[in-house]
Amino acid sequence: MANASGGTCVNLHPGKFSHLVLTGPIGSFTTLTSVDSVEDVLNNISFVTKGIVNAANSTIMRIRLKAKPPKPKDTITPDTGTLTITLSNGPPVDPVPVAYVNDDDVTP
Repeated sequence: MANASGGTCVNLHPGKFSHLVLTGPIGSFTTLTSVDSVEDVLNNISFVTKGIVNAANSTIMRIRLKAKPPKPKDTITPDTGTLTITLSNGPPVDPVPVAYVNDDDVTP
């Protein structure tokens, strides 16, 4: 099982990025590990992602997140949520509790 670390504050402002780091036992992540999806089902939020593994048989995987534009009915930024992360060729990931911000001043 992998866990997220490195910060649990996620920026939902359009075009802005946030980052998570997944950690797991030795060999959890390989160059074939990829991110299938990152979403907060309860708050109806999904993300465009890029996963980065530095080496074969790594213990960490960095994930860059960018929120997809909200549907018109979902324009209020929730305070908190829980991310579900699905990987290909990687371990299952524990649910990730997060705090949300809508900050347009953050540099991507």
